[in-house]
Amino acid sequence: MPSATPTAGASSTAPGPALGMAIDDYLRHGSASLNRIRAVLVNHQGNLVAERYYDSDTTVHLGVQSVTWSVISTLVGIALTKGDLTSLDQTVGDLFPDQRSSMSKRSAAVTIRQLLTMSGGWTDHDPGMTKPKVVERILATGPDGDPGTFAYTHIGPHLLSAALVRATGMSTLEYARRELFEPLGISSKPAFEGLATDDPDELQVDKENSFQRLRDADGVHVGAFGLALTAQDMVKIGQLWLNDGVWQSRRFIDADYISAATTNQVPELEGLSHRYGYLWFVTPLATHDAYSAFGPDGQLITVVPDLQAVIVVSARRSETPPGIDDLLAMIDSVIVPRLT
Repeated sequence: MPSATPTAGASSTAPGPALGMAIDDYLRHGSASLNRIRAVLVNHQGNLVAERYYDSDTTVHLGVQSVTWSVISTLVGIALTKGDLTSLDQTVGDLFPDQRSSMSKRSAAVTIRQLLTMSGGWTDHDPGMTKPKVVERILATGPDGDPGTFAYTHIGPHLLSAALVRATGMSTLEYARRELFEPLGISSKPAFEGLATDDPDELQVDKENSFQRLRDADGVHVGAFGLALTAQDMVKIGQLWLNDGVWQSRRFIDADYISAATTNQVPELEGLSHRYGYLWFVTPLATHDAYSAFGPDGQLITVVPDLQAVIVVSARRSETPPGIDDLLAMIDSVIVPRLT
């Protein structure tokens, strides 16, 4: 059961009451894994039609974990559109020329496209963010698996974060502020920019409950985790993608990148329920195509293009967090029927 009577945000509009109460009821009678959900927001046709909070409110920042991957993908899409990056086929050797002599040949040949699809060949999940020379160590050692083979790892997103620094001459946070957060109205000041721990499951939002963007030991903002956002911030990012990369008549991301990023790019996953694009999961619902950014403690941005809908779920840390299938089941059971 939700821990408290939910409150609706002031910006909610009809059909919010009926949808909101249906969400409340689903959580109240659902599995124990749903008990730690603290926010469910539904944006439909550009309107926030349901905004439910459980012992929480609009101001709460929560670590979004692997949703950070999809934010990195957003920044890569922006950088390609602006020309800060030139091609998905740029190699790691091209991106880090000053480290070319010390990196392995296998590292040098990996492309941006492979980093975006978790197919760079690295399988080690944790590169040791608290130890110095993180990127140098990764590149010198090289992929431990075969490039082109899919494997979840923090390494690909982190190399992309470091590549953005090289390509733009700005920190990843500075670039995100200028090109994404400020235009979308996402507040990132003050920012807690502490050192990432080796175990992202132990991350806590700063006691000031502020925007958070953690760094590795060399000051590079972590590409795989360490970002804290409000639930409304997550809606804005989803809405940019729903709008094919356009926000308030300004194009941020080329539509072709959006299309490719939300289509399966990993042949070995073809036919499975969850496939993978460019740091976004391809997560078809029962009757609608959809794609999602997902963090393992129950952080979710799901975009349903033909319904013109963005659904956000944010949960507190738990030993039994809701999985992506639990959250997609809620969307299928409660939200989709009330939007069609």
